[in-house]
Amino acid sequence: MFILFQTLSAEKKILKVAVASNFSATFIKIQKAFEDRYSCSIRASYGSTSKLYQQIVCGAPFDVFLSADREHIKMLIEQGWGELKTYYTYAVGQLVLYIPNSGANTKIDAKILMSDHLKKIAIANPQTAPYGRAAQLFLKELGVWNELCSLSRVVTAENVAQAMTFILTKNADAGFIAKSQALETRVNMLDVHYVGEFFGRLPQGAIVIRHEEQNCLAEKFVDFLKTYESQQLILNAGYVEKMRTEEGCS
Repeated sequence: MFILFQTLSAEKKILKVAVASNFSATFIKIQKAFEDRYSCSIRASYGSTSKLYQQIVCGAPFDVFLSADREHIKMLIEQGWGELKTYYTYAVGQLVLYIPNSGANTKIDAKILMSDHLKKIAIANPQTAPYGRAAQLFLKELGVWNELCSLSRVVTAENVAQAMTFILTKNADAGFIAKSQALETRVNMLDVHYVGEFFGRLPQGAIVIRHEEQNCLAEKFVDFLKTYESQQLILNAGYVEKMRTEEGCS
């Protein structure tokens, strides 16, 4: 009877994970594999990295945080919210510009971005979303950010998931999204344009959130992200191989 009770209790164990919206589709696949292995249930909350971070520092009961950058992870460590030993770069995302029906996959320049047929360009909020911040920096580097804003061509989304929705619903003619989203929605990859490694490569960090009573599944989940099974799911979803400097907390 005692053994049966233990089994039922283990099956009901819940892990609460805060997940950056760009990683949502890939996370669902990893979630299923982890739940199957540990007979547990994961409750995921998706959103922009900054908003999830704010929820954590305000006491939201998350056990693990999967950020779209590493800066917010480092901030959690510095403020005593994150367990340093669990810090791990679980993925490296790619920022791309999706222009439906554009055809040839070419390097993006100012001429393309200022063309008349791109009247609205979706971008995740640079203040709260790392992919939005990277897109803004890229547009500033090309010298078109101020002009696009003055012409009201920039459509600000809450996160990259909403930016993609704006494009698919034709509320934007193009948008900066994660490559993983393009693959997940099965768009024509000839319409997906790369912005290059300097602005287009986004290391994403994971960490266990510190609590008085730690969830025993939290560290197991971060360790599970390191497994071959998880890393293959991540790579197949459109993320890129990590460089050595991206492996830990450098």
